[in-house]
Amino acid sequence: MNGGSMVQDLHTSRCFCCGARAFAPIENGWVKCTWCDIQMRDGTADRCLEMADQLRAFIHSDLARDMEQTEWRLTHRTLRIAATSWGLWYDPARSMPLEIVDSTSMLNLKPIDTFSRKPLSLVVIADCESNAVHDMLDRYAALFYDVIVVLDTAGPAPRNIGNVEFHSRLLDGDFGAQRNAGNALAKGEWVFHLDTDETMMPTFCKLLASLAGAADDAALRAVGFPRRNFVDGTVSDLFPDIQYRLMRRDVRFRNRVHERPDACNYAKQTIVSQHGTIDHFLSRDRILKRSALYDRLGQSSARHSDDRALLRPFEP
Repeated sequence: MNGGSMVQDLHTSRCFCCGARAFAPIENGWVKCTWCDIQMRDGTADRCLEMADQLRAFIHSDLARDMEQTEWRLTHRTLRIAATSWGLWYDPARSMPLEIVDSTSMLNLKPIDTFSRKPLSLVVIADCESNAVHDMLDRYAALFYDVIVVLDTAGPAPRNIGNVEFHSRLLDGDFGAQRNAGNALAKGEWVFHLDTDETMMPTFCKLLASLAGAADDAALRAVGFPRRNFVDGTVSDLFPDIQYRLMRRDVRFRNRVHERPDACNYAKQTIVSQHGTIDHFLSRDRILKRSALYDRLGQSSARHSDDRALLRPFEP
């Protein structure tokens, strides 16, 4: 494959580890995924299915395999991300996250569900008390230690129900501050954020408290997840659309819109889990209105590329 065609592959090929279109050239004839850090030889993008099978075999072997003959390599960060796809947790011990994994050493993988389950709070921010809020509580409230619902209103909060607390707080165009208010009110050691237009499968939810235990054991402060967007019922091309939603209670969000936990500024404090997806449901009309609102609230024009990807159907 010549250099020109490889440039095209970098923009169109999805990563065989995380699914992102994020390959970028590095030194000595290699490219890497800027999302999960996996690396592959320049010109081998057409072999991603084969490499995905090799990665699966590598994760499930008792001993790390001889990687000399493969066209890909992974860092310790990549291995931790990849392992979560099968409900496993990788402990890199004292290795640096971006060091290449020594293929001759034994892997240290544990099932995530063997870690202690942390008391986990659910935080929901919403426009107002609605059917969507109560539908969410019916599905998920019993699965969490407590639930904090922060409503965008100056009026009195509804009466608490069981382990669910309602709080009133005007959003005032600051989504980061609204999420921080939820964290401050939570009782659990770790907090998970879910919006009223998002859902998660029971298997995804079931592992969250143990995942918090694994992350806590590794001195991490926040965990991201791939989000799958449905626009008018069709899966969008914006994927994996990573959302950092599981975090220690003391983590704070930054930015009024497109808010992110402050832990994301430190690579050693975060990781992405691929044990499942958050599903997000939108309409084309809402995307256009939301983008205009976010422009007024100060979002970068670079974010418009995400909106364009949202409006395209998913392409493998």
